[in-house]
Amino acid sequence: MKSTALLWALWLLALWLAACGANAPSPTAAPTLGTLQASRPTLLVSAPADGAQIAVGTTVQVQSTSHDARGVLRVELWVDGALYRADVAKETDAPRDATISQSWLAKDAGAHVLMVKAVNLDGNASAPETVRINVVAPASPTPNVTPTPAPPAFATGTVPAECQLSAAFVADVSVPDGTAFKPNEAIRKTWRVRNAGNCAWDSGYQLAFIEGAQLGDWAVVNVPATAPGANVEVSVPLLAPRSAGTYMGKWRMRAPNGTLFGQQLTVVIKVVP
Repeated sequence: MKSTALLWALWLLALWLAACGANAPSPTAAPTLGTLQASRPTLLVSAPADGAQIAVGTTVQVQSTSHDARGVLRVELWVDGALYRADVAKETDAPRDATISQSWLAKDAGAHVLMVKAVNLDGNASAPETVRINVVAPASPTPNVTPTPAPPAFATGTVPAECQLSAAFVADVSVPDGTAFKPNEAIRKTWRVRNAGNCAWDSGYQLAFIEGAQLGDWAVVNVPATAPGANVEVSVPLLAPRSAGTYMGKWRMRAPNGTLFGQQLTVVIKVVP
């Protein structure tokens, strides 16, 4: 009788142990090397902002932070689909977290796409992060245009009867005879002249075009005040003709009363295409 009860007790204990084993949780499998190798780094670009506009010649700092459990080996910067540079994390050998700043020189105007990728020790790359940059050329400064003065009018006045008017050529200060110019090129011809008379040249004395090629709109220019026996430099704005060839113009001093006097002053130029 006792042995029967003992058998029943052992049988019930076996059933209870079997039930407990069925409900026990299975142990979590340890990560394998293959699981770690399949992982990809994560990456975040913090600068520059997407859609930023910068000027040509600006050096852009591309800042990124990447993470990988196996370690970040390098961070690549791609510009318009081509690898621009690759930087190795330098804090430690393949750190799990890497913050890197990469410079890019914006040399060409237009829209550009910057792409950053992190690569871990196993060669797995992160999902690329892209930033679009618009590079613009600097605005051209507005030129300061100096207005061209209008040619003066012919002076009117009188000359004292005792004045003996005379002018002598001294030198070509600029544009020696035979100087070559391009068509429509601006010219400034200057002569040095001596007052060879006995009266001062004051207000109303001018240098006037008399014949030949006028070379522009100026037919007369005012002469600075000049004492008898003194030299003075007189300049005339000219313009080379459109057609090739040799051109000569003749000029002479003019008194306030319209009298022409002194030696003729010439300008001779060659126009070459």
